[in-house]
Amino acid sequence: MKRIGLALSLGCLLLACLPAAVMGVVVADLDQSNDQHPLSVGAESDLAQTFTAGRSGSLTDVELFMNGTGTITATIYATTLGLPTGPAKASASVTLTNVDAWVDFHYSSAPAVISGTMYAVAFNTGTLAAVWGSTDTYANGQGLLKNGAWIPNPDSLAIKDYAFRTYVKAPGTTPAPTTTEAVPSTGSGPSGLLLPLSFILFVGGLLVPVSRRRQQQQRQ
Repeated sequence: MKRIGLALSLGCLLLACLPAAVMGVVVADLDQSNDQHPLSVGAESDLAQTFTAGRSGSLTDVELFMNGTGTITATIYATTLGLPTGPAKASASVTLTNVDAWVDFHYSSAPAVISGTMYAVAFNTGTLAAVWGSTDTYANGQGLLKNGAWIPNPDSLAIKDYAFRTYVKAPGTTPAPTTTEAVPSTGSGPSGLLLPLSFILFVGGLLVPVSRRRQQQQRQ
């Protein structure tokens, strides 16, 4: 029994040490970005940044480099002729804390994006916040301003691209189970527990010698 208890304890310790990807936390990959942000602008008008997806999958997150206070909503749109159009594909809101930083907008219902297709992330900084960006440093999209209709940022505004990052999870990625989970029995046997494979292999490797020794003792 001591060997069994030790195996279970070591198995749990092994799970705690596994990297996030093995534990079933799927981290989406960085797809598009403009990391340049020497300039800032705040506007009560709606702003947007268009971008062209580099891979097909689910757009899980968009980051914008911002500062200030207030609640900011970032909304994903399709585009027509390079401008946001149609109903919103997804929205997420974040409350700023007046720190210059990358702000992550996570989309729990991640919209699908297609490689080579242009999309837009639209937002409004209001009067208490600002978004940072750069001159024309992103080739596959542009910064926009809504002045009745969407237009490229006017020449008087130095920012041509806002600082942004998009994260896309490839289709068909299935997270591994991270905890024990009861599953219904499909046969005549008792219901069991769904355990991570690493746990089964590790614990099983310690328990097999114990089981074999017990069998030998019974035969004697």
